[in-house]
Parts: sequence; structure tokens; C-alpha cells
Amino acid sequence: MRSGALLWRTPETYATTAREFLVAEDGEGVLEGCVALRAYPGDARAPVGVPAVLHNFCVRSGRQRRGVGSRLLAALLREAAARSVGEVFAATTGGGEAFVRSGFRETDAGRAPRAWAVSLDPGRGSRVFARSLTAQPTAGAGATRPRPDLRVW
Repeated sequence: MRSGALLWRTPETYATTAREFLVAEDGEGVLEGCVALRAYPGDARAPVGVPAVLHNFCVRSGRQRRGVGSRLLAALLREAAARSVGEVFAATTGGGEAFVRSGFRETDAGRAPRAWAVSLDPGRGSRVFARSLTAQPTAGAGATRPRPDLRVW
């Protein structure tokens, strides 16, 4: 959060939304990363299924580029599919490579759930990505190598 990549949120916000999160920890129980999924069931923009937004996706400094983020994204997409999500959206101030590797494509914020899209701060310069869960993913999209020393829950 110190880098400014994530929006600051109060501890109370995290406490009330804890059930939205998946976390990854190493074999010794040390937190490696997290990601959250929030569904927007009343949004009429979704052509099929419930739209959802991925947020607070981060991997601990020094543990990046080791498959932690890919495992978190793959687990989140499985969870989204199990919850009848039709499309998952995400915003990033970074390059978005992790999203693209997991089958996301850059899109317009106007396609995303309205309540979320209007909350995006234009001053941050975020790029919006989306992944349909109703279409067949491209070969290798979201594929991850097993890591016996990493647990995602």
C-alpha cells in the first residue's frame, strides 16, 4: 500500500469484507498475497451471469514473479464460476500483465458494474480489464504450476 498501488481502506472496511478475500500463504503460514471478489448481482449491464469485480490483488514484496499471483487469480476465477459470475472486471495502475496471462482483456470501464465504474478515480490512470467466464478461455489462460509450498484459501 505504501507504493500507492492500492487504495487506502480502513481496518473496519477489511473486517466487514473479509469473506470476499482469498489469501495465499507459504508452508509456514506467512501471508504471500491476497485478492478479493465482489459480485454486483443487480447490475443490468451483464449479458450473462452476475458481473463481479476483482479488487485488492497484491503479492508480498520479494515474492512476486513466483506464481503466487497466478495461483490467486486462478483460485478467484474458480470461485467466481462457482458463484455464477459471468464476467470479472479489474482495474490496475500497473501494466496488467498478470491479468492478460490469466485471460483478461483490456476494456472500457463503461462495461463494468456501474456502482464500481463510477468509483474509479480518473486521476489514478487505471486501466480496466475483463474476463468472461461464459466463453472458453484461450489455451493456457490462467494455467498455473503446482506449488506444494503455497496454500490458497
